[in-house]
Amino acid sequence: EYWKQYFNWSGRTTRKSFWWVFIMNLAIALTLILLYIVTTGAAVVLSFDFEGFNVATYIFGSLLILWSLATLIPTSNLGIRRVRDTGLSPWIWLLSPVSSILGGFNNFPAEIVSDILFLAFLGLALMPSKKGRISSRSQSQGSLIIAIGLIALVGFSVVNLPAKAEHIVQGLPQTNLVIKTNSDAKISLSGLTSESKQEVISAYKENGWKLSESGENLIKQIYSANQQFVIDNQTYQTDVNGKVIAKVTSNIVTNITASDSASAPTRRQ
Repeated sequence: EYWKQYFNWSGRTTRKSFWWVFIMNLAIALTLILLYIVTTGAAVVLSFDFEGFNVATYIFGSLLILWSLATLIPTSNLGIRRVRDTGLSPWIWLLSPVSSILGGFNNFPAEIVSDILFLAFLGLALMPSKKGRISSRSQSQGSLIIAIGLIALVGFSVVNLPAKAEHIVQGLPQTNLVIKTNSDAKISLSGLTSESKQEVISAYKENGWKLSESGENLIKQIYSANQQFVIDNQTYQTDVNGKVIAKVTSNIVTNITASDSASAPTRRQ
Protein backbone atom coordinates (compact mmCIF):
# COMPACT_ATOMS: atom_id res chain seq x y z
CA GLU A 1 0.00 0.00 0.00
CA TYR A 2 2.88 2.36 0.79
CA TRP A 3 4.37 2.12 -2.69
CA LYS A 4 1.00 1.90 -4.45
CA GLN A 5 0.06 5.32 -3.05
CA TYR A 6 3.29 6.93 -4.23
CA PHE A 7 1.44 9.89 -5.76
CA ASN A 8 -1.69 9.80 -3.62
CA TRP A 9 -2.02 13.14 -1.84
CA SER A 10 -5.68 12.71 -0.96
CA GLY A 11 -7.44 10.47 1.51
CA ARG A 12 -6.32 9.42 4.95
CA THR A 13 -3.71 7.27 6.68
CA THR A 14 -4.50 5.69 10.01
CA ARG A 15 -2.22 5.97 12.99
CA LYS A 16 -1.30 2.28 12.78
CA SER A 17 -0.43 2.44 9.08
CA PHE A 18 1.67 5.58 9.54
CA TRP A 19 3.75 4.28 12.41
CA TRP A 20 4.24 0.87 10.85
CA VAL A 21 5.78 2.45 7.75
CA PHE A 22 7.71 5.01 9.81
CA ILE A 23 9.34 2.32 11.96
CA MET A 24 10.15 0.09 8.97
CA ASN A 25 11.74 2.97 7.03
CA LEU A 26 13.70 4.01 10.10
CA ALA A 27 14.94 0.45 10.64
CA ILE A 28 16.08 0.13 7.02
CA ALA A 29 17.84 3.51 7.10
CA LEU A 30 19.61 2.74 10.38
CA THR A 31 20.70 -0.65 9.05
CA LEU A 32 22.20 0.93 5.94
CA ILE A 33 23.94 3.59 8.04
CA LEU A 34 25.37 0.93 10.35
CA LEU A 35 26.62 -1.17 7.42
CA TYR A 36 28.04 1.96 5.79
CA ILE A 37 30.07 2.70 8.92
CA VAL A 38 31.23 -0.78 9.93
CA THR A 39 32.45 -1.75 6.45
CA THR A 40 35.37 0.64 6.81
CA GLY A 41 35.29 1.79 10.40
CA ALA A 42 33.78 4.75 12.20
CA ALA A 43 37.09 6.63 12.37
CA VAL A 44 37.55 6.47 8.59
CA VAL A 45 33.93 7.23 7.66
CA LEU A 46 33.41 10.08 10.12
CA SER A 47 36.70 11.72 9.08
CA PHE A 48 35.66 11.48 5.40
CA ASP A 49 38.89 9.68 4.55
CA PHE A 50 37.69 8.65 1.08
CA GLU A 51 41.00 6.96 0.32
CA GLY A 52 40.23 4.49 3.10
CA PHE A 53 36.77 3.62 1.79
CA ASN A 54 36.34 0.15 0.34
CA VAL A 55 33.84 -1.09 -2.24
CA ALA A 56 31.29 -2.13 0.39
CA THR A 57 31.35 1.35 1.94
CA TYR A 58 30.50 2.97 -1.38
CA ILE A 59 27.79 0.38 -2.05
CA PHE A 60 25.99 0.88 1.26
CA GLY A 61 26.46 4.65 1.06
CA SER A 62 24.88 4.66 -2.40
CA LEU A 63 22.04 2.42 -1.24
CA LEU A 64 21.36 4.79 1.65
CA ILE A 65 21.14 7.77 -0.70
CA LEU A 66 18.92 5.90 -3.18
CA TRP A 67 16.62 4.68 -0.41
CA SER A 68 16.28 8.20 0.98
CA LEU A 69 15.41 9.61 -2.44
CA ALA A 70 13.00 6.78 -3.28
CA THR A 71 11.05 7.17 -0.03
CA LEU A 72 11.02 10.98 0.05
CA ILE A 73 7.75 11.51 -1.85
CA PRO A 74 5.70 8.54 -0.54
CA THR A 75 6.76 9.29 3.04
CA SER A 76 5.76 12.93 2.57
CA ASN A 77 2.39 11.86 1.18
CA LEU A 78 1.96 9.51 4.10
CA GLY A 79 2.54 12.40 6.50
CA ILE A 80 -0.02 14.63 4.79
CA ARG A 81 -2.66 11.89 4.84
CA ARG A 82 -1.92 11.18 8.53
CA VAL A 83 -2.35 14.86 9.46
CA ARG A 84 -5.58 15.01 7.49
CA ASP A 85 -6.77 11.85 9.28
CA THR A 86 -6.41 13.62 12.64
CA GLY A 87 -8.83 16.32 11.49
CA LEU A 88 -6.11 18.96 11.24
CA SER A 89 -5.12 20.99 8.21
CA PRO A 90 -2.68 19.13 5.92
CA TRP A 91 -0.65 22.33 5.74
CA ILE A 92 0.68 21.37 9.17
CA TRP A 93 2.81 18.78 7.36
CA LEU A 94 5.12 21.66 6.40
CA LEU A 95 6.51 21.38 9.92
CA SER A 96 8.50 18.42 8.61
CA PRO A 97 10.47 20.17 5.81
CA VAL A 98 10.86 23.30 7.95
CA SER A 99 12.39 21.08 10.64
CA SER A 100 14.80 19.59 8.08
CA ILE A 101 15.76 23.04 6.79
CA LEU A 102 16.48 24.38 10.27
CA GLY A 103 18.48 21.25 11.04
CA GLY A 104 20.72 22.08 8.10
CA PHE A 105 21.99 25.26 9.74
CA ASN A 106 25.25 24.98 11.65
CA ASN A 107 23.60 26.75 14.52
CA PHE A 108 22.66 25.28 17.89
CA PRO A 109 19.42 27.29 18.45
CA ALA A 110 18.24 26.39 14.94
CA GLU A 111 18.93 22.73 15.61
CA ILE A 112 16.95 22.90 18.87
CA VAL A 113 13.96 24.46 17.08
CA SER A 114 14.33 21.81 14.37
CA ASP A 115 14.12 19.02 16.93
CA ILE A 116 11.11 20.63 18.61
CA LEU A 117 9.23 20.94 15.31
CA PHE A 118 10.03 17.35 14.35
CA LEU A 119 8.86 16.04 17.72
CA ALA A 120 5.73 18.19 17.42
CA PHE A 121 4.96 16.62 14.06
CA LEU A 122 5.47 13.12 15.47
CA GLY A 123 3.22 14.07 18.37
CA LEU A 124 0.48 15.07 15.93
CA ALA A 125 0.95 11.75 14.15
CA LEU A 126 0.10 10.01 17.43
CA MET A 127 -3.34 11.62 17.54
CA PRO A 128 -6.32 9.34 16.89
CA SER A 129 -8.31 9.42 13.68
CA LYS A 130 -11.14 11.90 13.45
CA LYS A 131 -14.03 11.45 11.12
CA GLY A 132 -14.82 14.26 8.79
CA ARG A 133 -15.50 15.17 5.22
CA ILE A 134 -12.53 15.19 2.85
CA SER A 135 -12.48 18.03 0.36
CA SER A 136 -12.77 17.19 -3.31
CA ARG A 137 -9.67 19.31 -3.78
CA SER A 138 -7.55 17.21 -1.41
CA GLN A 139 -5.45 15.73 -4.24
CA SER A 140 -4.54 19.09 -5.76
CA GLN A 141 -4.12 20.63 -2.32
CA GLY A 142 -1.83 17.83 -1.22
CA SER A 143 0.29 18.07 -4.35
CA LEU A 144 0.66 21.82 -3.80
CA ILE A 145 1.74 21.34 -0.19
CA ILE A 146 4.26 18.67 -1.18
CA ALA A 147 5.62 20.85 -3.98
CA ILE A 148 6.11 23.83 -1.67
CA GLY A 149 7.80 21.75 1.00
CA LEU A 150 10.11 19.82 -1.30
CA ILE A 151 11.07 22.84 -3.42
CA ALA A 152 11.96 24.75 -0.26
CA LEU A 153 13.93 21.78 1.08
CA VAL A 154 15.83 21.10 -2.14
CA GLY A 155 16.45 24.80 -2.75
CA PHE A 156 17.88 25.30 0.71
CA SER A 157 20.03 22.18 0.39
CA VAL A 158 21.56 23.42 -2.87
CA VAL A 159 22.19 26.94 -1.55
CA ASN A 160 23.57 25.68 1.76
CA LEU A 161 25.76 22.97 0.21
CA PRO A 162 29.01 25.05 0.07
CA ALA A 163 28.62 26.15 3.70
CA LYS A 164 27.81 22.60 4.75
CA ALA A 165 30.86 21.26 2.94
CA GLU A 166 33.06 23.91 4.55
CA HIS A 167 31.66 23.02 7.96
CA ILE A 168 32.47 19.35 7.37
CA VAL A 169 35.99 20.15 6.20
CA GLN A 170 36.62 22.38 9.22
CA GLY A 171 35.68 19.48 11.45
CA LEU A 172 38.23 17.18 9.84
CA PRO A 173 41.64 16.53 11.42
CA GLN A 174 44.24 19.18 10.68
CA THR A 175 47.89 18.65 9.86
CA ASN A 176 50.91 20.88 9.33
CA LEU A 177 52.02 21.38 5.74
CA VAL A 178 55.68 22.42 5.71
CA ILE A 179 57.11 24.10 2.62
CA LYS A 180 60.86 24.55 2.42
CA THR A 181 62.46 26.74 -0.24
CA ASN A 182 66.12 26.16 0.60
CA SER A 183 68.59 25.23 -2.13
CA ASP A 184 72.34 24.55 -2.23
CA ALA A 185 74.76 27.05 -3.75
CA LYS A 186 78.16 25.70 -4.76
CA ILE A 187 81.59 27.18 -5.49
CA SER A 188 84.04 24.86 -7.20
CA LEU A 189 87.60 24.76 -5.86
CA SER A 190 88.92 22.39 -8.46
CA GLY A 191 91.98 23.63 -10.30
CA LEU A 192 93.15 25.81 -7.43
CA THR A 193 96.40 25.29 -5.61
CA SER A 194 96.32 24.27 -1.97
CA GLU A 195 97.32 27.77 -0.93
CA SER A 196 94.61 29.38 -3.06
CA LYS A 197 92.01 26.95 -1.73
CA GLN A 198 92.83 27.91 1.84
CA GLU A 199 92.52 31.58 1.01
CA VAL A 200 89.10 31.07 -0.63
CA ILE A 201 87.89 28.86 2.22
CA SER A 202 88.99 31.42 4.81
CA ALA A 203 87.33 34.25 2.91
CA TYR A 204 83.96 32.51 2.50
CA LYS A 205 83.82 30.60 5.78
CA GLU A 206 82.65 33.65 7.72
CA ASN A 207 79.61 33.95 5.44
CA GLY A 208 78.34 30.48 6.19
CA TRP A 209 80.05 28.54 3.40
CA LYS A 210 81.19 25.02 4.26
CA LEU A 211 83.68 22.72 2.63
CA SER A 212 82.14 19.65 1.00
CA GLU A 213 83.17 16.12 1.97
CA SER A 214 85.19 15.80 -1.22
CA GLY A 215 87.05 19.01 -0.42
CA GLU A 216 86.49 20.25 -3.96
CA ASN A 217 83.54 22.57 -3.35
CA LEU A 218 82.23 25.20 -0.98
CA ILE A 219 78.53 24.71 -0.21
CA LYS A 220 75.98 27.02 1.34
CA GLN A 221 72.23 26.70 1.78
CA ILE A 222 70.26 29.58 0.29
CA TYR A 223 66.82 30.39 1.70
CA SER A 224 64.07 32.18 -0.19
CA ALA A 225 62.84 34.51 2.53
CA ASN A 226 59.62 36.50 2.07
CA GLN A 227 58.46 34.32 -0.81
CA GLN A 228 54.69 34.08 -1.08
CA PHE A 229 52.69 30.89 -1.45
CA VAL A 230 48.93 30.56 -1.95
CA ILE A 231 47.65 27.45 -0.19
CA ASP A 232 43.93 26.73 -0.48
CA ASN A 233 43.25 30.38 -1.35
CA GLN A 234 45.20 31.66 1.67
CA THR A 235 48.47 33.54 1.22
CA TYR A 236 51.51 32.60 3.29
CA GLN A 237 55.01 34.07 3.33
CA THR A 238 58.25 32.25 4.01
CA ASP A 239 60.21 33.17 7.13
CA VAL A 240 63.91 34.03 7.32
CA ASN A 241 64.70 30.33 7.02
CA GLY A 242 62.70 30.07 3.80
CA LYS A 243 59.98 27.96 5.41
CA VAL A 244 56.18 28.08 5.55
CA ILE A 245 54.06 26.07 7.97
CA ALA A 246 50.35 26.00 7.11
CA LYS A 247 47.45 24.21 8.77
CA VAL A 248 45.64 22.08 6.21
CA THR A 249 43.03 19.36 6.32
CA SER A 250 44.33 15.81 6.38
CA ASN A 251 43.68 13.66 3.31
CA ILE A 252 42.48 16.64 1.27
CA VAL A 253 44.38 17.59 -1.87
CA THR A 254 45.91 21.01 -1.30
CA ASN A 255 46.46 23.49 -4.12
CA ILE A 256 49.79 25.28 -3.77
CA THR A 257 50.91 28.16 -5.96
CA ALA A 258 54.29 29.85 -5.55
CA SER A 259 54.95 33.47 -6.42
CA ASP A 260 57.84 32.34 -8.61
CA SER A 261 59.27 29.14 -9.99
CA ALA A 262 61.53 28.42 -7.03
CA SER A 263 61.67 24.84 -5.85
CA ALA A 264 59.37 24.17 -2.92
CA PRO A 265 59.66 20.69 -1.43
CA THR A 266 56.79 19.93 0.96
CA ARG A 267 56.19 17.51 3.77
CA ARG A 268 53.42 16.89 6.30
CA GLN A 269 53.99 16.73 10.03
